[in-house]
Amino acid sequence: MGEDIREIFYSEAHNIISTLREIVGRGLKGVSEKDIDEAYRLIHTLKGAAGFVGLSELIYTCHKWEESLNLIKKTKRYEEFLPTISSAVEEINDILYSASYEDVYFISARDLHEIEGELLGILEDISKGKTSDILKRLRGMYNRIFSLRTRPISDIYKRLRVGFNELLSKTGKKAIIQTLGGNITLEVDNLKRVESILVHLVRNAVDHGIEPPEERIKKGKGEFGIVKVEAQQEGSYLKISVSDDGRGIDLEFLEKKGKEMGLQFSNPLDLIFVKGFSTKEEVTEISGRGYGMDIVLEEAKSLGGWVNVKTEKDRGTTVEVYILSALWGSRYLFGNLKGYNVALNLDYVYRVALVEDGVISRGEEFLINIEGNLIPLVGYDGKADYAVILLKDNKAFALSFVDIYGIGVGSFKPVNFQNDDFVGLVISDEGGGFRNAKHYKMVCRKINGIRIRIWCIRNSWTKGIR
Repeated sequence: MGEDIREIFYSEAHNIISTLREIVGRGLKGVSEKDIDEAYRLIHTLKGAAGFVGLSELIYTCHKWEESLNLIKKTKRYEEFLPTISSAVEEINDILYSASYEDVYFISARDLHEIEGELLGILEDISKGKTSDILKRLRGMYNRIFSLRTRPISDIYKRLRVGFNELLSKTGKKAIIQTLGGNITLEVDNLKRVESILVHLVRNAVDHGIEPPEERIKKGKGEFGIVKVEAQQEGSYLKISVSDDGRGIDLEFLEKKGKEMGLQFSNPLDLIFVKGFSTKEEVTEISGRGYGMDIVLEEAKSLGGWVNVKTEKDRGTTVEVYILSALWGSRYLFGNLKGYNVALNLDYVYRVALVEDGVISRGEEFLINIEGNLIPLVGYDGKADYAVILLKDNKAFALSFVDIYGIGVGSFKPVNFQNDDFVGLVISDEGGGFRNAKHYKMVCRKINGIRIRIWCIRNSWTKGIR
């Protein structure tokens, strides 16, 4: 079955789900036989389409709910219609959601058979001493297997557009969605998490950011808003940004509500990541429960990343999510920081300098002179020999290292810790010069406004860390 046909099916199926939910909404004021007939017709149509694309589970489920609706109509027990059709919608939606992911994760028997055949052929040739092109063939097979465990982000974009159109119909807003960077590939295992992140961010952009058409016109904007979704590779990170040209985040309102709730914060924008915190005064189907950005942050941290938010009144909001990708091979600077063996991602290491006599004391703060620029030196106690300068977004600071072991390659593995500072492990095949130590815990903190990642050897974490 072609990709275009499946895309049409999922688009139509989601339209049917949306219409069924509208019937439920109308039914709150009273159920008629006409509502039952319409719901039956929609489910019957979906059953036929499911048969065309071979979704047997959906065929069975639709048939089951057809029988239930028939019984309600015959017995005229209309009071059972709303709970019945609500349950039907949820079950059908779950099947559609799972089926769409099966398409993403699906590896055909043909692909597996071809890989197996190629491998057996290589082994047979090796046994016969035919090794002239073995490396080339092994490299080709590796690339084939690698392609099977990755998918382009455009697969997510297809489903995102369907949900976007449904959001517009529910909110009555007008907007277009732009998607960029769809050709960037990502590990299949991470696609679900990335889609979860994008779904939450796009919902927020439409529900909180984009104004109703009449409000946009009064502000001198076009009645159609713009939501832009973009994926970019930045070093060993995947950067996903979702921006809108809407009303922006009201920082004064955030600060006022945060104080009313007794929350401690230094930046009002930090409040949007607090679980249960919402800027909506009433709960709707789309938002108001205070869950969304906290999920985005948790997902990003579990993937070794972080979240940035930029907003401007009546100009819009941009949310940037960074996640580590094992596909692009992270490189690390390994060394000793205040007695701890650590690894810093090289993406943000500007340079390494000798401390020598370049340290200046200013009260309790230490600065290091780098080519005439005074840069804050963190962790200096008079014993460090090296300063590692980190640079990001035109902000710089230095970490004082007792020793530098060298540069190595490692991969990030997310691990769930109770403490929010710890989000995963770095596994280094080279050991990073740590005398064969291979596993490191990661602490994630903000220093001088820059969020950095420090990986520490497991046995080094003792007092003052947990």
